[in-house]
Amino acid sequence: MHVKGLTILGTRASTTPTEPTRQQRWTEAANRALILELIGRVELDVAPLVGDRVPPAGAAEAFHRLATEPAEHLGVLIDWAAA
Repeated sequence: MHVKGLTILGTRASTTPTEPTRQQRWTEAANRALILELIGRVELDVAPLVGDRVPPAGAAEAFHRLATEPAEHLGVLIDWAAA
């Protein structure tokens, strides 16, 4: 569409279906399963996404830091083995 002085911006918002369809076989569950499989096979390295590792007792403070200083904390891992 061309109109002098008019700019049209568009976007396509994609949603993931809960049930597979003929057009979209990737559901939320299928995406989640694939990601966990890739992490388990060490084909997807998520270590750079974890900025802080805290024991369960430190979770409230970690969530507070995420809310108040989002630029400083990309991701927090709650280490349940440290419980």
